[in-house]
Amino acid sequence: MIGVAEGFAIILTVIGVGYLLSRLKVIGNEEQRLVLNKVAFYAATPALIFTVVSQATPKDLLSPVIVASTVSAVLIACVFVLISRFFFPTDRASTVMGAASCGYVNSNNIGLPVGIYVLGNAAYVPPLLLVQMVF
Repeated sequence: MIGVAEGFAIILTVIGVGYLLSRLKVIGNEEQRLVLNKVAFYAATPALIFTVVSQATPKDLLSPVIVASTVSAVLIACVFVLISRFFFPTDRASTVMGAASCGYVNSNNIGLPVGIYVLGNAAYVPPLLLVQMVF
């Protein structure tokens, strides 16, 4: 249980520091925030994922955790399609977007810190990211 609290505490700390820097005008305008966003998205996160994958064993990368996560995401997407079809029919594109949204898990932004602190291993996250990108 402490691991879950530590994982979320790190996320909340990063959010709090960003908020504080914005309130103190260290990060002043939208352009500066966009630069930090792009550095995190295009440089820091891929570097972190590369580091995690390079240090992981095949056993970690091909674990039952990935199968369970994939099956649950696909199952929830299918449930959405069924509910959508019978209770609020929409066009095919809207149904696909809804199903994708239901099956999506925030495995990158929240998954990495929680995976490290709860599971003790962040190697479970990159395969799930790959599954989400493929589907």
